[in-house]
Amino acid sequence: MRIKSQILVKLPFMITIVVIVGLSIQTSVLHLVNSSYIATALSIHSIAADHGSTTGGNTVTITGDFGASIGPQITTSVQHSLALDSNGQIWAWGGNYSGQLGDGTNTNSSTPITISTSGTLLDITPTRITAGTGRSFVLDHDGKIHSWGWNIAGELGNGTWDDSNVPAVVDMTGVLYGRNILEVAAGWHHSLALDSEGNIFAWGANGRGQLGSGTLGGGSNVPVAVDMTGMLADRNIIQVAAGNNHSLALDSEGNIFAWGIGINGQLGDGAATDSGVPVVVDTSGVLAGRKIIQISAGGSHSLALDSEGSIFAWGGNWDGQLGNGTNTTSNVPVIVDTSGVLAGRNIVQVVAATSGGNHSLALDDKGNIFAWGHNVNGQLGDGMVNAWGWPFPYSNTPVAVDMTGVLAGSSVTQIAASQSHSLALDSKGNVFSWGGNWSGQLGNGTTTGSNIPLFVMNLGVPTNPIQSVTLGGLYCTNIQIINPNTITCIVPAHPAGTVDVVVNTLHGSATLYQGYTYIDIPDVPNTGHLRKED
Repeated sequence: MRIKSQILVKLPFMITIVVIVGLSIQTSVLHLVNSSYIATALSIHSIAADHGSTTGGNTVTITGDFGASIGPQITTSVQHSLALDSNGQIWAWGGNYSGQLGDGTNTNSSTPITISTSGTLLDITPTRITAGTGRSFVLDHDGKIHSWGWNIAGELGNGTWDDSNVPAVVDMTGVLYGRNILEVAAGWHHSLALDSEGNIFAWGANGRGQLGSGTLGGGSNVPVAVDMTGMLADRNIIQVAAGNNHSLALDSEGNIFAWGIGINGQLGDGAATDSGVPVVVDTSGVLAGRKIIQISAGGSHSLALDSEGSIFAWGGNWDGQLGNGTNTTSNVPVIVDTSGVLAGRNIVQVVAATSGGNHSLALDDKGNIFAWGHNVNGQLGDGMVNAWGWPFPYSNTPVAVDMTGVLAGSSVTQIAASQSHSLALDSKGNVFSWGGNWSGQLGNGTTTGSNIPLFVMNLGVPTNPIQSVTLGGLYCTNIQIINPNTITCIVPAHPAGTVDVVVNTLHGSATLYQGYTYIDIPDVPNTGHLRKED
């Protein structure tokens, strides 16, 4: 059950705060910065592990929205890439056949160019960027969505069917009226949005039910509401993902839901049929007892990461994109192989290549990247070639991305992947790319592909927004920002009992009530979950 309430917190230059309580406190804070209002949604989604010894000293991973998502960021799609720097400037490079670079032309660029801040982007503060097939999105400080590029199926959501090479606002007069949008996801020809109350909206093509509105076929050039009356009733949705023609959603209890095309098992419900409404991903097998904390949707496959750092996959597997050592498609989740390069690794982010992509990436807490699946264009980034000097066509088990060249000494914090190429962002704001490059999507000034990472640009380093983390009022130590939505820290010693988890930021605070349990036992393994939230 979702409970809503409002509280007042006094902060400098604060205009208003709205708090939504589910499993966690969620605040929307408006600050006056440079004469513009910046909306920051603060919440804690999960903590892993959620219990430990009274002696403390173990590391926990906390996921949520901490106001850390305002640059730098990276995202990518079929033939273009986007980046958001620490000053709020959006950059784009690669293919521009539909105007997806947003510079008012349809000319490709093999080096990063800035997107004009005139028009609908005038005086906005970007908070999130998203790339879909031939199109781009930016979410602003008011929770409004701007889009540009390919629009053959209405996937820009602006009420037209016309491409646009300059940003336009997604229609906010219908189901999005008054909504505070927190996240946007973009697939092949459809798009998704998640609001601050956990509601999902969709627009674009719907031939396989990927809009989740209850029908198969047709489409919409303005947002429609995803059906929340069935499996999603009373669910607190915290993340959405869009694949080629399927969609995923994750709730705060770690349950996954899917809709759209299911012919390759990408819905993960044990069937191989399409669904125009959300269905539950199967939890009777490898997901039994697991709490999922992150999801990603690829061309024909899906990925999930649990609170223990294990990766699960389902769907098409002809290029080994499931990473389980086979090339057998699966309509239920399977576990990604951890006997090789992933042995002993603590994975903090997973990415399924979007827009027709058949490869996958994973990032560990040390900033190392791993990859598996399709590799014809070198998108796995491991530098390995066959006897003819070509990259091996695929790997059905994870391999390590080459960290000896431009990535030497780097600690990667974000990863992104699309059909033929991959991106990485390190802790110093450096962007790297590898894979196919026929449209300049690697952004290094050439159209020559690479099977090892190349340097693209520096996005700058933002001010650390995390001020402290407390458990039961006592301070954690060694706080690390893994990515914009994930932090780790070492828990303090505390008497036995269940306590609140609080993340204090420059923008306010977020609380997970009764989120961590101290047990009066000297050694409690730092894995699993003691309890399942109601």
